[in-house]
Amino acid sequence: MQTRSFLPAAVLLAIPSLATAQEQVAQLDPILVTPTRTVQTTDQTLASVTVIEREEIERLQPKEFVDLLRGRAGIGLTQNGPFGKTTSLFMRGTNSDHTLLLVDGVRMGSATTGQAAWQYLPPAEIERVEIVRGPRTSLYGSDAIGGVIQVFTKEGDGPAKLRAHLGAGSFNTREMGAGLSGSTGSTRYNLSVSHLSTDGINVQDETADDRRDGYENSSVSARLSHELKNGFEIFGSLLHAEGESDFDSGGSGDRQEFRQHASQFGVRGQLADIWYSTFSVAHSRDELETFSDWPSKFETSRNLFNWQNDVALAERHMLTLGMDYQNDRVNVSSDYSETRRDNVGLYAQWQVELGRYDLAWSLRHDDNETFGHETTGQIAWGMQLQEQWSLRASYGTAFKAPTFNEL
Repeated sequence: MQTRSFLPAAVLLAIPSLATAQEQVAQLDPILVTPTRTVQTTDQTLASVTVIEREEIERLQPKEFVDLLRGRAGIGLTQNGPFGKTTSLFMRGTNSDHTLLLVDGVRMGSATTGQAAWQYLPPAEIERVEIVRGPRTSLYGSDAIGGVIQVFTKEGDGPAKLRAHLGAGSFNTREMGAGLSGSTGSTRYNLSVSHLSTDGINVQDETADDRRDGYENSSVSARLSHELKNGFEIFGSLLHAEGESDFDSGGSGDRQEFRQHASQFGVRGQLADIWYSTFSVAHSRDELETFSDWPSKFETSRNLFNWQNDVALAERHMLTLGMDYQNDRVNVSSDYSETRRDNVGLYAQWQVELGRYDLAWSLRHDDNETFGHETTGQIAWGMQLQEQWSLRASYGTAFKAPTFNEL
């Protein structure tokens, strides 16, 4: 039976390359941060999880992010067509707006529709994906009812590496990208760009618009971290994608222009021997403008602050205390009764290993400016039966704050 080691979530992003033997172990036992916001291996977590590593992404060669999710346990997908068309994701039978999307820990999605734009995420900029099935509202707040999907962008390590790719295919599909990543001393960096365009197909050939419904997406991602002399580390990340997608609605030249953005900056480090703290400031945007007989424009922006503290009470006891603040704003082409709101969340989690038994408990209270107060909780229990067999049970509550459309 393995001994559990509790680590703060930020450690995963700060760990440099390990020795070859340790890398082999990591490949057999992927490291997770999404289920508990602290570092665990897949055999230690009490949640139902799936990890998609970069090696699998390169093997599958997806043209869309949702290609990575297709066929995964507990996930259903519907699409209005290929390449950038509206996509809805259903996890464990919940609604399409009941799954939370995180990009490097930054909350993404539209505050008007309540859904994430899965179709616009560029797979060329993604290093790994963690899929957590089941409620996680007690740690992340509203939306995490069916589960959480977290996307991690590429991060550099080791000597400087320059990479590039170029491809072409049917329907006048073109793909290209380049990147530079590495580390020097106490600094790690990555910068990459990519572009995908295709003429696509005519999704609805019975309409007056007989043209193909094309799609193009240009994206850039960047990550930077630097360890200071006092042991603290400053870090930042960026993912930006924009382009346009054609569609059929009975008219001619119908199209949508989109812009997706997630960025953050923060500092993390050891405040005491048993106390690890992370503070981050983040910003995300979800913008969509429609050009058709029924034009519209929706812009959602989010400013986010998070302060998380991980305290090792004992070798096998971890207490996590955190506070996050979220400010939503919408700029729309029609009148809304509400166009901004604030949400303050306080959360706590306790994890303990008692011999062959594991226990995790979490509690969160949200104060939403337009929705009110909501308290959610979760408890999970696990027992190691044999080296390769374990038994888990969990119970959790969750909620979703109303969108601006619903308000």
